[in-house]
Amino acid sequence: MIKDVEMKDDDLQVQDDNAWVRLSLKGTLLLAQFKHHTLDASFGLEIGKESILLKHVKKHSRLAVDLKHVSVANSSGLALLVQLFQAMPAGSRLYILHANAEISELLHDTFLDQLFPMFDHIHELPVEATGLRG
Repeated sequence: MIKDVEMKDDDLQVQDDNAWVRLSLKGTLLLAQFKHHTLDASFGLEIGKESILLKHVKKHSRLAVDLKHVSVANSSGLALLVQLFQAMPAGSRLYILHANAEISELLHDTFLDQLFPMFDHIHELPVEATGLRG
């Protein structure tokens, strides 16, 4: 059972026994930190069917997905990224953070790196991603 736990006004956590996603706001950017080691069909089904994450994604035009804890991804995991992007308002941007070499290669091989720019750190995102000025 996935539950929505309110932590602060700009920070909430979506969790279940098998997957963790932490959502937080950084200016106008919604940051989704995936804390499951595998981005695959089972993770995608749990997160994809859960309206809590999609509810928040639908409200934001800038989303950064942090894959620091994800070590393996497959096509089903990439489909989740596409599903999240499609749920966002028109003209939205989705950024990938902390993708390891294997995941970066998978994104590159599927040309998704052209749709979802990859960065090593949130501070490398363009200013327009967060709406915050340095």
